[in-house]
Amino acid sequence: MPFVVDSSQLFPFITGKAYFFRFLAESIFFVWLILAIRNPHYRPRFSLIMAAVTAFVVMLGISNVFGANPFFSFWSNYERMEGYINILHLFAMFLAIGSIIKTKEDWNKFILTSFIISIGMLYTSFVQYFKSGHPEGFRVDANFGNPIYLAIYCLIHVFFGLYLISAKNFLKEYSYKITIAAFIVLHLFILYQTGTRGAILGLLAGIFVIGVLNIFTTKKENKKLWLTSIASVAAIVVLLVSFYFARDSEFVKNNSLLNRFAEISISSGTSEARLLNWSIAIEGFKEKPILGWGMGNYAYVFDKHYKPAMYGNESWFDHVHNIVLDWLIAGGVIGLALFLLMLASLTWAIWRNKNYTHTERNIFIGLVAGYFIQNLFVFDNQTSYIYLFILFAIFHSQQNKEISIFKAKLDNNLIYASSIIIWVLLPVTIYTVNASGYFASRNVINVLQELGAIKQVSQSQAPAFVKKIIAEIKDTAALNSPASFEVRTKGIVESSYTLVQLPAQYLSDADKQAYIQFAFNDFSNELKDNPNDAKTAYIMGVYLSQFGDYQSASNFYQKAVDLSPNKQVLQIAMASNYLKLGQKEKAIEVAKHAYELAEDDSEIKSKYDLLWIDYMRIVAVADVELSKKLINEETKAGRAYRVEMLLQKGIELSPDNYQSYVSLAAFYFNQGDKQKSLEILKTAKDQFPKVTAEISKLISDIEAGKNILGNKY
Repeated sequence: MPFVVDSSQLFPFITGKAYFFRFLAESIFFVWLILAIRNPHYRPRFSLIMAAVTAFVVMLGISNVFGANPFFSFWSNYERMEGYINILHLFAMFLAIGSIIKTKEDWNKFILTSFIISIGMLYTSFVQYFKSGHPEGFRVDANFGNPIYLAIYCLIHVFFGLYLISAKNFLKEYSYKITIAAFIVLHLFILYQTGTRGAILGLLAGIFVIGVLNIFTTKKENKKLWLTSIASVAAIVVLLVSFYFARDSEFVKNNSLLNRFAEISISSGTSEARLLNWSIAIEGFKEKPILGWGMGNYAYVFDKHYKPAMYGNESWFDHVHNIVLDWLIAGGVIGLALFLLMLASLTWAIWRNKNYTHTERNIFIGLVAGYFIQNLFVFDNQTSYIYLFILFAIFHSQQNKEISIFKAKLDNNLIYASSIIIWVLLPVTIYTVNASGYFASRNVINVLQELGAIKQVSQSQAPAFVKKIIAEIKDTAALNSPASFEVRTKGIVESSYTLVQLPAQYLSDADKQAYIQFAFNDFSNELKDNPNDAKTAYIMGVYLSQFGDYQSASNFYQKAVDLSPNKQVLQIAMASNYLKLGQKEKAIEVAKHAYELAEDDSEIKSKYDLLWIDYMRIVAVADVELSKKLINEETKAGRAYRVEMLLQKGIELSPDNYQSYVSLAAFYFNQGDKQKSLEILKTAKDQFPKVTAEISKLISDIEAGKNILGNKY
């Protein structure tokens, strides 16, 4: 599964893997059902792990039913492919393989197989690494499309490799152990190249746990290992302490990956955003402490309890990036308690399993610790979920008790009838669960590719080609994909922007208007299905504003602001829309309110300047005299750097307007930096040959000592 990348799908690194896994899990589960019906030996048995996992799955279902958006909690979206549907597939896989694979020997073969397959991922990772030339800031992601996902995959296989080296009476040849050790080193190298701080902290924590456990359990059975463990624990402590004191050294700062770790602090941008995100999650938990909000519904919490200090970071978080808080939001106290109970029962089962030596058990406990620590900073993905449930299956299968009601031998006629029903249900389930989502996603990709190829079609064939695209879009909408938001935004709404710009001979004005209305009506259904989602209302506002319906757009912007009253990006968008309506006073009022949200928040000092710039961009259009007054106030208050940032932003947004350069040059001149003023004007002279004479005069006047720029900015 980790190798699957389906380019015919939206989010090909995610959806391809998820549909592949669903197909396999459904097939394995139904075929296992037939086996379990025929033979009591393969029916479910009781263990603490089984009880904890079952309770977690059931409780999560209840939380989802009573959550903010039960439909989304069940189906999730293409970007994540999580939801309760994924949990049910994981549970089905756990039941099946936990009932079939029962011995340590067979599980050893399974782990070895997984490790061998991971070597293929190492190959893919190294190919990407060398092809990229590993420039500054480059992070390997291989077939996962996200460095975080590759990191946890490598992390798991580092521990699997350590286990294979330590496994008693397995792979006895010394050459095998050396080979595995070499591949562990390669996994560590790729893990480092992912630049994923959480995973590396998880690795260090896991090895530290193994070392500490070995110190207390292996002295008698293996003195060398005991001494090695002491050295390992000491080395980790020395490494962390040394790195802390060397974090400001040139060696660390000149290495982009090491510098990522050196920047871990409460005040750094990413860490600050994470901490604010966590505090938002705690507010959401207080609102629904028992059952939570349901899976995948953190976006509602983030919007409702958004903190102004988040400005300048990601505007639409859908995860807390902390496994404890994520489950606290998804399932409340009960959901989190049951998740932790699953990990505790797994750890207890590992510790109590006498089939394994102390060293083997310690490695598995270290893996659980590493998994948990790294997830304090990120979140689970399809691959990490699967390996977690595989660990549940490994230790459930070896320590369980028969359940009396599952021991009975069934009548042959009942067995045959049940088998026939299951064989019928298998393809029906596969189609029902996956078809609409799979084909809708594929159709959206086809539509986007065809839209990009319109210019390559001859003018005579173009009208028919465009009509074909529109028909495909409407067919896609009719599929009613569970991930409707992405189908509507990427397949329908985004298509509008391309279609309306086509020449009239490709698509008539009447047909353009008809399509715009169709897209509006279809996306309105998304708002009906999901009335409390600020992002949906915001996108609707953007959509209508793009086509000049500013009055209707303002209603949707207002709805978005009502749902997320502290999110300044929504208010700035609404203020811009008021400008287009000619309501300048309202525009200034809304933009000022967004700015003052930051002003009142002591946590936002680093983002305060950015908001002032956005505020001033609105004011500059609405009231020139007011903008001059505010700029002068900032300069007098010793915040001239803000004015500089504003004027630099003007060049960034209007690179074809030479007046933007003159304004910045005027600013530097008035600040007494004649040299910088001249540099900006000379740059403008090179870029705008049509006004060379005008700019040349400005340059010569400045060189002659004349104050000709005044307050042009």
